Amino acid sequence: MATEVILLLGLFAQLLFSAGLKSPTIDEPNHLTRGYAYLKTGDLRLSRVAGHPPLFNLLCAWPLFLLDDLSLPLHSPNWVSGFRNAFATEFIFGGAVLPDRLFFLGRLPVILTTVCLAALAARWAGELYGTWGSVVALLLCALDPNLIAHGRLATTDIGMTLFFLLSAYLFWRFLRRPSLTLLVLSGVALGLAQGVKFSAVLLLPLLGLLGLIEVANPKCSLTVAWLLRNTDKADAKARGTLGRLVSGLLALSVTMAAAVLLAGLTLWVIYGFQIGRPSGWPIAVPAPDYVEGLRGTWIHASATGHPAFLMGRRSTRGWWYYFPVAFVLKTPLPALIALLSGWVSNVWKRFSRAEWPLLLIPVAYFGLSMRGVLTIGYRHLLPILPFLWIYVGRIGPLLRAASTGQGRRWVTVGATALGLWLAVGTLSVAPHYLAYFNALAGGADGGWRYLVDSNLDWGQDLPALKAYLDQLGSARGYGAPRVYLSWFGTTYPHLYGQDFEYRLLPSHFAYPYPRDAARSSYNPLYPPPGLYAIGATNLQGVGLAAGDVFARFRERDPLARVGHSNFVYEVTDSPASVNPTCVSDLRFKDLTAETTHVSLGRGPGPVKWFDHATSFILPATGDPVYVLPTSPLEFVPDWQAAFLTHAEVVHRQAKEGRYPAATVYHFDRISAEGWLAEALPSISIAPISWSPAVVFDASAEVHSLSSPVSFDHGLELLGYLLVSGKTLRPGQALELVTVWRSTAEMPAAVTDLRVFAHLLDDHSQVRGAEDRLGLHPPTWEPGDVLIQYHRLPLAIDAEPGTYQIELGFYTYITMRRLAVRQNGTSISDRLLLQPIEVLEP
Repeated sequence: MATEVILLLGLFAQLLFSAGLKSPTIDEPNHLTRGYAYLKTGDLRLSRVAGHPPLFNLLCAWPLFLLDDLSLPLHSPNWVSGFRNAFATEFIFGGAVLPDRLFFLGRLPVILTTVCLAALAARWAGELYGTWGSVVALLLCALDPNLIAHGRLATTDIGMTLFFLLSAYLFWRFLRRPSLTLLVLSGVALGLAQGVKFSAVLLLPLLGLLGLIEVANPKCSLTVAWLLRNTDKADAKARGTLGRLVSGLLALSVTMAAAVLLAGLTLWVIYGFQIGRPSGWPIAVPAPDYVEGLRGTWIHASATGHPAFLMGRRSTRGWWYYFPVAFVLKTPLPALIALLSGWVSNVWKRFSRAEWPLLLIPVAYFGLSMRGVLTIGYRHLLPILPFLWIYVGRIGPLLRAASTGQGRRWVTVGATALGLWLAVGTLSVAPHYLAYFNALAGGADGGWRYLVDSNLDWGQDLPALKAYLDQLGSARGYGAPRVYLSWFGTTYPHLYGQDFEYRLLPSHFAYPYPRDAARSSYNPLYPPPGLYAIGATNLQGVGLAAGDVFARFRERDPLARVGHSNFVYEVTDSPASVNPTCVSDLRFKDLTAETTHVSLGRGPGPVKWFDHATSFILPATGDPVYVLPTSPLEFVPDWQAAFLTHAEVVHRQAKEGRYPAATVYHFDRISAEGWLAEALPSISIAPISWSPAVVFDASAEVHSLSSPVSFDHGLELLGYLLVSGKTLRPGQALELVTVWRSTAEMPAAVTDLRVFAHLLDDHSQVRGAEDRLGLHPPTWEPGDVLIQYHRLPLAIDAEPGTYQIELGFYTYITMRRLAVRQNGTSISDRLLLQPIEVLEP
């Protein structure tokens, strides 16, 4: 007993120590937000489509109630629409509570779940193999780097693993000694498993198969109990083989029906006694959200697929051999040897009927996993691990016999060697358990060549990267160095230190950087000099919207591998940036080799992204090239004509296959300045003012300003153009073009910037509005001229009168406006432009 307690405490220590050292992984913000939102509101809108059942999310979210200053942004349009990615970003990163504190609390229930999982495995092994078997199974669980890695993350994988094992254990016990209590517990456990993850539905056929094998045995307790309950002892003994089999099948059918019914009731409780019609169903059913989610998950897992990587190959359809390869490369070698030893031990000790679940369930589950297209991580194999380590517990009696001199001494020596090997291998990778690979893959530093995503790089190592950069800066005699960053995660790097200076490279997910996951100033043909930190998943180009843009870095030796998941490179062989490339509505992978060579391949230079339908950018230096699907500046025909006059078409890409049509324009510096002089001569004389007024009557306080007008972060309003004129009628749209200049590099943290333009009536009520920004702030440089087109539909019921145009910037996540400054002092958070007269309809 003391040994088991020590092992459980050791497991708990590993989990707790490492949980606080890891940044949120990709899936954790969604899981934690879903659970807390359901607890607070009883609303499941964030879990409906392609989500997860809510049970384990609820368990993870309970500790968040300890935080008095935590609140849900239920006013957000993302809550109304149920857009869980964006809503999770607002909740986690836009509130008053530090995300690290949220996730540490949210991970505590997972840690306790993992300890319970290991204890349950030890319990089952003890019932089969005695104390020594219990110790062996617990040792393998407590030192399994994969269980530890996911056993401290606020996701559903460990919850699924626990309830999967618990369901099988209780059903196994029921088959061996039937009782109403065990039947009820089995059904409830089965329902709890369904409430954690949709893949738990596999338990139904697996338990049914286990029952079939059990009732095929004449001595099956369930069959015997059924016969004795329904006949007298004499008749029971007289029954032949066929009669016993029929009785056993009947008993199993009743048992499974009862278990499924209890599971369904449990699931219904978890879903708050919902009743409704799933999409496309003619009738109402209990827990319709579960039915919808199960259907979506089935489509995703069997047909839609997911971006995946295996041994240098990428696919969304998966590979049948993915999980065998993952299992061989990420399972510790001493554990694999111990598993093989368990099989070999069958030579000495016959495989008993009681051990059937320990191999039947893993083998069947593994086989079913190989048939799917969702091949994204070893974590999907976690439910089979406890069964295997319990099965290895069968060598426990051999160890006990050897220790007492009644068995072979080499058994003790071999087992001790394997245990030490396992302990050293696991602890040597701490706290980076997620990156564990065995020697066949070259260890933790070699695994990236074979598997990525949740097998290695799940966005968990921003704290380690920040610490490394600080150390590097100190060693080189300066502060934390600036880094070009591409990581596979869903958190903001600046949260790990205000001195974390970075520029975002193409990254995997579209949040917390909406719309801009594929956009950065990075030129994949000519990376500018500096430090680069690239996550292993992005390094392999898995699921990148930009395409495989880091191929050149894969050919280099990294300066360091931080946490084994972030590769740090130093580029010193590129000259200073010149000749920028401006791209709209296209991605790097949309460009043919010739188009790429003509545009990006002209030499070093940053890439600037914009939406040609609503914006335009004129870089401050160099001879820019524009890569566009159509000609720009359609919102101001005179400016468009001037652009086409000065720009030279150097290449046209024809639409073919996956490549869209595109045109490459060359704009030399002299032509660019000439176009600017022709297009923008009158914008600076339009009136600009600011006012604290809420009611715009004759007494309203209004202060005139002259252009350029300064905003925070080095933005200046040069002027604007009223394309639609100074009068409108209700139902018409105000068309406005604003012209800005960037005077400083935009902070990397400000990627969710938007410009707002509102039409206000005389009581400051918004009667027409548009919030958008068709330009990408991280690519701006001092001196860049930025043009934004606004179209504000006026309400059909707008009253005639004088309307104000309100203009300014805000950050979408925090909803904070940028300040307007005069002589360095903040005077307002908005500007007022030319008043508009709204006429009678």
